[in-house]
Amino acid sequence: MKPLVVLTRPEGDNTRLQAALAAQHYDVHIQPLLKIAPFSESELRDPPELRGDDVCIFISANAARMGLPTLMGGLVEQRIVSLAVGPRTAAVIEAEGLPVVTPKQMDSEGLLALPELEQVKGRRVIIVKGEGGREALAQELEAREAQVEEYVCYRRESAAIDIDGLCATFADYPVIIFQANSGQTLTALSQALAQCQGATLLQQRLIVPSQRVADEAQALGWQRIVVAESASDEAFLAALCEEGDMEATTSNAQSEADADQQNPSTDSAEPSRATSDPAPHAAPGDNDSSPAPGVRKQSSPSAPSPSSSGSRSGFAGVLFFVLVVLLGGIGSAGYLWLWPTWQAQSAAVVKMTQQLDALKAADLDLRNRLAEQLERQAIDFDQRATQQMTTQLADQARERADFEEQQRRMADRLDRLDIRLARLTATDRRAWLANEAAFVVRLAAQRLLVARDVNAAQALLNNADALLSEVDDPRFEAARTALARDLSDLRSAPRIDSVGLYARFAALVAQVDAVNVGLAPLAPANSSSQDWLGRAEAGWQAALSKLSRYLVVRRRDAELSRLMTPDGETLVRQNLRLLLEQAQMAALAHHQALYDASLARSAVFIAEFEVFDSTRTQAIQAEIDALAAINIAPTLPNLLDSRAAIADALRAIGSSGTTPIGGSTAPLASTTEASDGSNSTVDSRGGQ
Repeated sequence: MKPLVVLTRPEGDNTRLQAALAAQHYDVHIQPLLKIAPFSESELRDPPELRGDDVCIFISANAARMGLPTLMGGLVEQRIVSLAVGPRTAAVIEAEGLPVVTPKQMDSEGLLALPELEQVKGRRVIIVKGEGGREALAQELEAREAQVEEYVCYRRESAAIDIDGLCATFADYPVIIFQANSGQTLTALSQALAQCQGATLLQQRLIVPSQRVADEAQALGWQRIVVAESASDEAFLAALCEEGDMEATTSNAQSEADADQQNPSTDSAEPSRATSDPAPHAAPGDNDSSPAPGVRKQSSPSAPSPSSSGSRSGFAGVLFFVLVVLLGGIGSAGYLWLWPTWQAQSAAVVKMTQQLDALKAADLDLRNRLAEQLERQAIDFDQRATQQMTTQLADQARERADFEEQQRRMADRLDRLDIRLARLTATDRRAWLANEAAFVVRLAAQRLLVARDVNAAQALLNNADALLSEVDDPRFEAARTALARDLSDLRSAPRIDSVGLYARFAALVAQVDAVNVGLAPLAPANSSSQDWLGRAEAGWQAALSKLSRYLVVRRRDAELSRLMTPDGETLVRQNLRLLLEQAQMAALAHHQALYDASLARSAVFIAEFEVFDSTRTQAIQAEIDALAAINIAPTLPNLLDSRAAIADALRAIGSSGTTPIGGSTAPLASTTEASDGSNSTVDSRGGQ
């Protein structure tokens, strides 16, 4: 009965080994003890930025599968040759078309023996791995003064194990062979076996990939440990076969020993039979069963007779002759049977040697033909590549020549356009600056006229003066002098706080709603504190109030507030609010006459209600008087001198011909004069 082989690799990594064991008629039980879990996007850290002198080591096929998607770009771009711990890992990397190097000894020691890791002082070595494992590799590389950086891209987690089913399976097999490719797998296996006959199962055979794992197994109590050459399928199968041969040899030896004990040899049995037989030359009377009656039998020793010694000598000679004849027959039979057999075997060996030589010659010839064929294909490929490259270079050269010709034509066209533009404009930068200064001064005058914005006009005049300073022409000295005078006038001009005025009027409008513009309703009298006359008067007033809903009597000699209805009160408040808002709009528009008239009417109107609400009306009248004292349209400079001086300088430049101006300057002068018109002076009342 074949032993049971228990494979403990993670799910999906046992298929090839299971097929190989099934082909050799082994019973296989797959029990993954660990499972590979990739990191989530939040847990996976950013991959290292690879450089050309980096060394990248993949310690497992899972590390290659998990790490290549993020490291592929850097490996291809920097042309880095990866290092793989074994062929399974290398196969994953080669499937992506990347170069890879694999050591002969498929473990950390084999990796460290590679030439690529001998001189790593100062270089960065990136180990692509899962959580834990390969600490010895990192420590040895750090001892070689390498900059070790670990890129952890997955974790190993404990797989679910059906302990009852596992123990039931093990109970059916007397011989079990366990596989453990890492220390973490070995620990999980030992913990699982401890739950079902752990001490007995730890006496079964265990195949591990290295001496380090074997030491850990010995520490956990395993007794029969087999160390394979590596963690590959081939190494496991080789260790399994070697262990099976040793077991068979031990079983045969034990069987032979048992047979020897049960069936003693013929040589040892012969002496016992000889001692039990009677003497060959006994006297006839010795065979009697009893002596005759009345006769006493006496025995005496007798000396050996010469006839008995002669018979023994003859028997020895006959035996010697028989042995000689037997040996001669055996030699003759051996010569007659073994010699032809030896000759046939010698001929077969010679024939096999000749066949082997023929195969070697055929192999050499095949190698030569393949080498010649590959060389011819390489030459053809080089020729085709060279021809294709030459064609591409010629096409690129032709395209480059066409592009350069187009660039030359475009440059010639741009030169002609520049010349034509220069002829059309016939001006220079100073002329543009001078015209820009004239425009800025005109814009400052408009700001003063329309918005009365002193600060903006002052900033524009400073800009115009800076432009004329950059022109650096003595013909603009008069214009700069006029600008200086206008700037001085603007600095001394009063500033109107339009925002503050608007806020003060808004506060006044809010106060209007709180002013009492009519009589307050009478409070009902307390009946307990009045006599019958007071109660009668209160009843009369109540009846009169109810009657007033149906009949309204107006008297000319009564006060206005006593005759005011709720609708009339609303109209009074709205009228006062409109007067104040009209003054507010006049202040924003800098219309002095409308501003003064609105405030005067508001003061007269609010005075009518002083009798009913003297405190608020007096405060409102005081605020109205303070606002009426403000001049919202002070006299501002009109900037005519500055504009006229700049226009004169431009006209002089255009007529001199030294610095031609594009177009005529007459439109500029006419525009300047037309923009002034009759608005030469802005007075304090907002008139023209």
